[in-house]
Amino acid sequence: MSRAGKLAVGAVAALGGAFVTYWLYLAFLPEETRIRRMVERLQEAFNEGRAGEIAASLTEDFSDPESRLSREEIRGFLIRFFLTERDRRTRELRYLVRVEREEVQVEVRSEEPAAAALEATARFFERRGEPRLVGVLVFSAELKKVDGECRIARARHRTTEGRLPF
Repeated sequence: MSRAGKLAVGAVAALGGAFVTYWLYLAFLPEETRIRRMVERLQEAFNEGRAGEIAASLTEDFSDPESRLSREEIRGFLIRFFLTERDRRTRELRYLVRVEREEVQVEVRSEEPAAAALEATARFFERRGEPRLVGVLVFSAELKKVDGECRIARARHRTTEGRLPF
C-alpha cells in the first residue's frame, strides 16, 4: 500500500474512532443534561426561526390547557409568526429569546407517564438596535420519553413581566 493510501486509511480510522467516542459520550449523558440541551436547542431554534424543530420537541399528543393548541397548530402558528415578524428592511427576525442556564429547573422522575418536569424563565427581546426586553414568561412542562428522548407532553406558561411578542 502506498504512503498516501496508508494516510487515508489512518484518517478514516481516526474519524471512525472519534465518531464512536462521541456516540458513546452522548449515550451516557445524564437525563438532566439531555433536557438542558433540549432547552438550549429550543432557544436557538426560536432565535433562528425554525418552527419545525420546536414542534419536533413536542409529543404527538401534546397539550397546553391555556391555548388548547395541538403540536401541529403550534407549528403552523410559529411558521406564520417567523414569516411575518421580521424587520422590513433587513428581513431579520424581530424577536429573540434568552433562557439563562441558572433559570432552568429540571426534575428527572422515574414514574410513568412523566419522565421529567421542567421549569424555565424565558426573556423575549425586540432586536431593533440594542435588544429591548418586551416580556418574561415562565414555562412549566411535563416531559415523557418518546423513542428514547424526553419530549414535552404538557405545558403551561405565565407572563410575569411585560407582554409576549405573540
